[in-house]
Amino acid sequence: MKKFLIFSLMALFSLMASAQNTVYFGNIDKKTSVGLGINANSVTLSLMEISKSKNYKDFSLSFYDMNGEKINVDLKKDTLYHLDLEKTFAHQQDYTMSMRDYQTLLRGMDSQSYVEINGKEYNGAAFAGVLRSLETEQNLFLKGNMPNIRNISLWSWQNNTMGMLRFRHPQLPKNRGFRYIRTTDNSKRPPIPQFPTNQQRK
Repeated sequence: MKKFLIFSLMALFSLMASAQNTVYFGNIDKKTSVGLGINANSVTLSLMEISKSKNYKDFSLSFYDMNGEKINVDLKKDTLYHLDLEKTFAHQQDYTMSMRDYQTLLRGMDSQSYVEINGKEYNGAAFAGVLRSLETEQNLFLKGNMPNIRNISLWSWQNNTMGMLRFRHPQLPKNRGFRYIRTTDNSKRPPIPQFPTNQQRK
């Protein structure tokens, strides 16, 4: 337990030291999460699907205004990750866009707009609210201002040079509100130390 706690703290410090390369995820339904990372003028949007299948490539992301017209932003597909969680897999597709396009997108997401994620429709205003919430929560976390974080799980892949951290949101009910954090650029932070996958502190 003590050894794992040390690893957890080291991973937290590594994430905080690399804030510019961090993607912070929040759930939008039981199996799907959206991630947000902001580095100066560059924004990363990431979709994560939890699946029992080892392979998942059916990612799609589109934005539509109140008239059903597609909102045109320069959204580019980036890295695709597949993380083995032992009994399930976390598949993640990153997209990149400029801060200017990100702000344009947020302004266009009103109550009658919608977002299509992997074939499912979500209310645009609700989706924009999730993104704004992720911005706020990530800033609090990286500044060490989100206390009482418990039930930490750590996973690593790519020869333990990139990792992902999961914890329960401290202000939500016990079985809700998992948050996931990972980095987008493993060359700009120290590698996470060696540890068995999916360790958990309860």
